[in-house]
Amino acid sequence: MASNVHKEIWHSLLFFICLFTISACSNDIYVSPKGNDANKGSKNAPLQTLAAAQQAVRNLKKEGVPNGGINIYLHGGTYNLDETLVFSEEDSGEKGKAIKWQAVEGETPVISGGQQVKGWQEWKNGIWWAPLNRETKLRALYVNQRAAKMAKKKSRIKAQGWYGQFEITGQEPWAMTEGTRADGLMFNSDELPLLKNAEDIEIRNQTTWTMNRISLREMVREGNYTIALLQQPFGAIAQMHSWGCALQPDSEYEVFNALEFLDEPGEFYFDREAKKLYYYPLDNEVVVSSEVIVPVLEQLVVLKGTNRDKRIHDLTFEGITFAHTHWEMMRVENSTGATGVQANALATKYIDHGNWHLNKYTSTDLSSAAVSVYSADRITFANNRFELNEAMSLNLENHVTNAKVIGNIFWYSGSVAINVGHPQHVYIGRQNGDNYGWGPYHIDNSKDKYDETEEGLCEQIEISNNLTRHTSWEHPPSFPINVFYAADLNIAHNDIGTTPYGGIAVGWGWWEWLGNARYVEEAKNKPSQNMRNIKVNYNKIEGAVNTLHDCGAIYFLGRLEPEAKDGEEQKYAEIQGNYILNMHNGHLIRGMHPDAGTQYCHFFNNVFDIPEGMLTICATPWQDKGRWLIEDNYTTATPIWNHWPEKGPNNTVEIRNNYHVPDKNWPEAAKAIIENAGLEEAYKHLFELIEE
Repeated sequence: MASNVHKEIWHSLLFFICLFTISACSNDIYVSPKGNDANKGSKNAPLQTLAAAQQAVRNLKKEGVPNGGINIYLHGGTYNLDETLVFSEEDSGEKGKAIKWQAVEGETPVISGGQQVKGWQEWKNGIWWAPLNRETKLRALYVNQRAAKMAKKKSRIKAQGWYGQFEITGQEPWAMTEGTRADGLMFNSDELPLLKNAEDIEIRNQTTWTMNRISLREMVREGNYTIALLQQPFGAIAQMHSWGCALQPDSEYEVFNALEFLDEPGEFYFDREAKKLYYYPLDNEVVVSSEVIVPVLEQLVVLKGTNRDKRIHDLTFEGITFAHTHWEMMRVENSTGATGVQANALATKYIDHGNWHLNKYTSTDLSSAAVSVYSADRITFANNRFELNEAMSLNLENHVTNAKVIGNIFWYSGSVAINVGHPQHVYIGRQNGDNYGWGPYHIDNSKDKYDETEEGLCEQIEISNNLTRHTSWEHPPSFPINVFYAADLNIAHNDIGTTPYGGIAVGWGWWEWLGNARYVEEAKNKPSQNMRNIKVNYNKIEGAVNTLHDCGAIYFLGRLEPEAKDGEEQKYAEIQGNYILNMHNGHLIRGMHPDAGTQYCHFFNNVFDIPEGMLTICATPWQDKGRWLIEDNYTTATPIWNHWPEKGPNNTVEIRNNYHVPDKNWPEAAKAIIENAGLEEAYKHLFELIEE
C-alpha cells in the first residue's frame, strides 16, 4: 500500500517537473487581457500585460534565441497601455530566428492608447455630455470605429491684420535667426466673439499645398476687433515660411474647439475647466451604447536601437491592431501648432528668412506616430490593422533596413499612414570621412536630429498590399505613403482611397541638391546621393488631391537615381502598372506630378482615368526636372502632358507610344493594368474588413 502511494506521489512530481520544464523551455509565450502576470505565460496560463511578455522574452533568450525563434501569442481583447511600450536591442531576435508578436489565430488583439468614456447624459439640442477627468486639451475622439470632428465654426472668417510684436533674439533653442513677428491676429468681433478656454482654441489657414494650425493663448477685445493672441513661439514660427506657406494677416481662417461651435452631428468639444466632454451623435447613433474612446497616448510602440552599430533587429508583428492615439501637435516650449513645410515635414524652429532649404531642413521634424522604428534591421509588419491614430500610424524614420510592411489596413490615420525617412537625410552620416559611402562631402551635419553615430538611410524597404482609407483627416497636407529619402525601395500593389492631398510621395531632394546650389553654397557640386533603386508599381489610387493643390496622385521630388559615372549605364526609377482614377480637377493637380529637380524616371504602362484638361504627367521643365522616358501609358485626358524640350539639356524627355482613350473603351493591355493594380488576390479579403 505504502509503495503504491509513494509511486503515485513520484509520478505526480515527475508530471509537474516535466510540465514546468516544457513551459520553461517552450518557444511560445501567451498573453491575454484575462491572464495574470503571475502566470508562466503558457497556453493554459497566459500572462496579462505586454510588458510582462516583453520581460518573459528577455528571460527566455538569456542563453540566446532558441531555434525557431520566439512566438508571443496575443489573445483577442484590448491591451490598454498606460505608457509607450519601448523595444530596444535586448528585445531582438537573431537572423533566421525572429521574435514574433502575433495574434492567436482567429482572434483580434488591440493595443490601445485610449480609454472608454461612460456616464453619458442628454444635454440639449441633441447633444450629450459625459464626465471626463482629463487635464490636457482633447484633440481627437473615436466613436464606433471612426474619428469624430473637433467642433468648428461653420464659416471661415477673414483676418483683419496683425496685432502686436513678438521679438526673437536668435539665442533661443528654437530660433536659428533673430527677428520680429506679430503676436496675434485681429478679427471682426461680430464674426469672432470672445470664447471660453481661449488656450484650447485653434485656428487654421490653408495655402496651396499645406496648412498652418496654431493654438491661441488669449482672446481680448479692442474696439470692434477680437484679438487672437497666438501661443508663442509657435505663432512666430508659423509666420516664417516663404512661397505663400505661412500664416497671413488677411487669410481666411477656420476656428476650432469652442462649445459655441458644437452644432453638427459627429462633432465633439471637451471643456477642460468643467471636466465635461460634449458630443453630438450622428443620425441613428445611440451614444449610451456606443464605443466612445478618448486617446491618451501619442505613441503605442517604439522600436529603437542605440546607434548605427547597436540596432534592434529580427522582430515581426502580425495580426495586431494598433489604435487610439492622440497628437497634441508639435510642441515648442509651451506652445503647440502644426505648420507645414510640405507633406509631413513640420516646422519646429524659427528662421526669419523663411527659406527652409538654407539650413538643410534642420528647422523641420515629423509628428508622432502610433508605431515608430529607429536604428533597426529585419523588421516586419504584416497583416496588422492601424486604426484611429491622430498623427502618423507607422514611421520608419532613421536607419531602418530590410523592413517589410505588407498586407496591413490603415483606417483613419490622422496624417501619414506609412512614413519612410526624414527630411534631414539630404546628407547622411559623418561630418567628415566617407559618410558610409554616401559621399565624402565633409558636410556639416552637427545640427541634425541624429548625430553621426546614429544617422543612416532607410534601405531595402518593401511596402506592398496595404489598404488605406480616411487618411490625413487631421493634417490634410500628408500623403498616405510618404518617403523622404530611401534606397532599394519597392512600393507595390497598395490600394489607396480618397485623400485631401496626394496618394504616394517619393523624394525630398528639390533641385537644390542636384549640385547646383541655388541657395546653399555648401551644396555646390555635392549632389545628394540618398535615393536609388526606386520602384513605384501596380498601385491603385482613387480620389486623390480633393482639398489641397499643386500635387498629383503620385508625387516625386528630386533626383531618384544617382547620375551614372563615366562608363556606367544610367539607371531609372521604375513607375509602372499604376491605376489612377476619380481625381478632382483643380488648380495645379496632375495624374502624376514629378516636381522640382525630379530626374531619371521611367513612366510606363500606367492607366489614368482622370478629368479632361488635367495633365497626365506634368513634364514642364520646372527647376531642372527631366531626363525621363514616358511610354505606353493610357489616359482619358488631354493634354496628356506639356513639355518644352528647348528649355535646356537637363529637361530632356522622351515621349512615345502613349494613348488617349477619352471614352474609357480601354484596349486589352490597359484592362490588364487595371485588373492587376491594387491588392493582389491573396490580400483582397482586406476589403471585407472595412466599411467603405
